[in-house]
Amino acid sequence: MPQRFEPILVFLASVGIASFGGVAARLRSKDPVNWRTLLAAFLHSGFIGLVVCLALYNVMEARDNIPLLLAISGLAGIGGANVVDLILMFLGGKIKLVFSVKPEGDLTDAVPPPKGKGKGKK
Repeated sequence: MPQRFEPILVFLASVGIASFGGVAARLRSKDPVNWRTLLAAFLHSGFIGLVVCLALYNVMEARDNIPLLLAISGLAGIGGANVVDLILMFLGGKIKLVFSVKPEGDLTDAVPPPKGKGKGKK
């Protein structure tokens, strides 16, 4: 029979693991780091890890597999920090999304032929 843990301890552990995952992701980025960015990554990733832990704990009944629950919360913390960075870069204008629609017709010219390949051999 698996050992039962107090739910509050599991939730606090998931917040801690996710928070440190978010801080690690922030430190790996090449952006300048100060105490505000580290604190924001710590809190944001911890909150995401807690939400994931709460959802999995009750909805998917993962309370019997605590290591898996904590691992998923940690990955959510790392991913949460990266998603926030992506959104901030998009809002700051560092990333631009371009969508183009090609009119109906022959799509063979959509992919250019490889360079250096001719139609015939010499």
